[in-house]
Amino acid sequence: ADLVTTVQVNANALIAAALNPSKDPQWDEAVELSIVLCSDQHIKALNQQWRGKDSPTDVLSFVQEPSSACDGVLGDLVISVYTATRQA
Repeated sequence: ADLVTTVQVNANALIAAALNPSKDPQWDEAVELSIVLCSDQHIKALNQQWRGKDSPTDVLSFVQEPSSACDGVLGDLVISVYTATRQA
């Protein structure tokens, strides 16, 4: 399978593992996490803008304001599919 298909197939499992790492069957908290799967070029631009680093990275995370966390909004997760795959 190609990289995009592999990511699509595993996306739900990855999200569940990230939000419920203990695999608690009773866990059902409703939360919102924005996940962006992108290219090296896109994450490089974000890395430069927010961290001052002129290179791609595998993952960037952005936490929402504390008041949003009370509403179940966790934040944003940006993943460069290509860098993450190379580093896996």
